[in-house]
Amino acid sequence: LKGVMAYPRTVQQFSDDKQIGDFKRYRYLAADVLVDTVGVIGIKKVLGALLDLIKLEWNDYQKDKSRWHGVEACLYCFRSVARKVRPEENEILPQIMEFLPKVAANSALRYTATLIVGRFNVWINNHPKFIQPLMKFVVEGLKNEVPLVVSSAAFAFNYVCLGCAEHLARNLIKPLFQVYLNSGGLRIQERKEIVEGLTSVVSKLSIENKQFLQGLTEIITPLAKVLQAATESKEIHSDDNKAKVSNALDLIAQAFLQLPEAGAKQVAELLMKLHPILDKTM
Repeated sequence: LKGVMAYPRTVQQFSDDKQIGDFKRYRYLAADVLVDTVGVIGIKKVLGALLDLIKLEWNDYQKDKSRWHGVEACLYCFRSVARKVRPEENEILPQIMEFLPKVAANSALRYTATLIVGRFNVWINNHPKFIQPLMKFVVEGLKNEVPLVVSSAAFAFNYVCLGCAEHLARNLIKPLFQVYLNSGGLRIQERKEIVEGLTSVVSKLSIENKQFLQGLTEIITPLAKVLQAATESKEIHSDDNKAKVSNALDLIAQAFLQLPEAGAKQVAELLMKLHPILDKTM
């Protein structure tokens, strides 16, 4: 099955073109077969076999960097069986999570490895020592020159935030805000992923001492400034201005989409402050 899932050797540049798109649809079917195999022989045997395979493929890749296809196929297999792995698994997954950052130099490997991080967010939450190094690996991917890698990094950022929100709120909230503030150059869907993830972490901050309100305000303030600048612009009806307004409104809506009921009064307080600029924008 690993061989079936491997990209053809003719594929050397990793991109979102039709050739790769068609093959990705084909290997979804192979992934389903792998999941069925887990049901027959058990997840432990499958993970063990995949670990042995990826070690062999990695050795080949070290000798010839153009032979990345086997490593990528193994990574894809791990990703495919994620929902079958219990959060308590403590034998094979730690080895894989330590291995993932090693693939960073190759865009195809980085793409699939990054998606693994997002897919195993619950497992990662159960093994918190991996949160910081894997989040660092994910965030570095947001700066990648390959759009698919950037999209995978935004996806993984969101899912790690969703799965590890309480730990991140206690220990890494400031670096997460920095990621958000640096995300202005990303595409809107990627920015929405980051806002959704950050909001899930902010929702775990203390409501009683208004840390939650402060965090939500820090998300909304840069977007409100975009709206304010747009309404004051001499080119208020330009396509560029309209796009900025549309994106800012989209991100504000995303931030307010899923918030804790206990913080409703503080959310209302923030909305009241935001209302004049929203009214002027409309």
